[in-house]
Amino acid sequence: MKMPPLRGEEAKIIIPLIDLRINIRDYYFIISMIFSAIPLIIVFSLCYAATRHEDMRFILSHAVRFGGWLTFFMVLVVVIMELLYRYIH
Repeated sequence: MKMPPLRGEEAKIIIPLIDLRINIRDYYFIISMIFSAIPLIIVFSLCYAATRHEDMRFILSHAVRFGGWLTFFMVLVVVIMELLYRYIH
């Protein structure tokens, strides 16, 4: 079921594998939220790791691990919220 693309602000981005229709404004909002979350994850994981270690090698390795866990849980929460939204809506 292919829908013809609309012009202007009403244009939709269609991701074919999951049939997700996203408004162009929502797409830019999602991208801006991701780019604002990246520096926050980096700073938060570096500060948290620096409170645990004094050697820079340990700080960086702990920050990378903690940043990975933080990113994983953030993505997990977003996926759960999206699934709940689709189930309820």
